[in-house]
Amino acid sequence: MLEEPLTWELYRALDLLPHSLFVKPLLRRLGKLDPLVESAVEPLLSCQDIVITPYPSLELTGSKRNRRSDLGLGIGPSPRLWIEAKTAPFDRLDLLEQLRTQQLALQSQSPAERVAVVALVPGDSLLADWPSLTWRALAVALESGRTHLRGAIEDPGLRSGYDRLATEMIDRIKSHPKGIAAEQADDDDPAAVTLV
Repeated sequence: MLEEPLTWELYRALDLLPHSLFVKPLLRRLGKLDPLVESAVEPLLSCQDIVITPYPSLELTGSKRNRRSDLGLGIGPSPRLWIEAKTAPFDRLDLLEQLRTQQLALQSQSPAERVAVVALVPGDSLLADWPSLTWRALAVALESGRTHLRGAIEDPGLRSGYDRLATEMIDRIKSHPKGIAAEQADDDDPAAVTLV
C-alpha cells in the first residue's frame, strides 16, 4: 500500500525536475553499479529528452499479462533501464526471480539495445548478486541535485518550484514509515556516495 504512492511520487519528481541536475547524475551513479547497467545508461546520458514511464508493462501473455516494473527510462519508445522499487520486506530469492523475469522482458522489447534492470531497496537490503541502489542513496542524489539548483537557476522565482518538489520527495523518502532510508551499519555502502 505504501510502496505504490511513493513510486508514483518518485516518477513525477524525476519526470518534472531538471534532468541534467537530477536524472542524469542518478543514471551516472547507477552505471557504476555494474557494467551491464553502465552500457544501458550511456545512450541516456547523451540524450536530450529522457522518457520516464511509470509502471512499464513487461508485455507478457497469459496469466502474467498484467506484470509491470515500477519505473522505466528510455529514449522515445525504446526502454533502456527499468527500476524495480521495494519499500516493504521482501524475499531475496523471489525478488531475484522477479528481476530476472524483468530483464528478459525488457531485452525482448528492445532486442537491439543494451538494457538493464536495477532494484531500489531499503537501506539494509542491498543485493549482493544484482545491481541495487538504496533509497538512502537516492535521497542523497536528490539532495545533491537540489544543492546544484542555486548555481544552475539563479532566479529564485524560477528555482523555487523545483526546490520544493525535490525537498518534498526527499522528505517523503526520509520520513517513510518503514524507515527505508535508514543508515546501514556498514558506512562503506557504495550506494551512499554523493552524486553530481
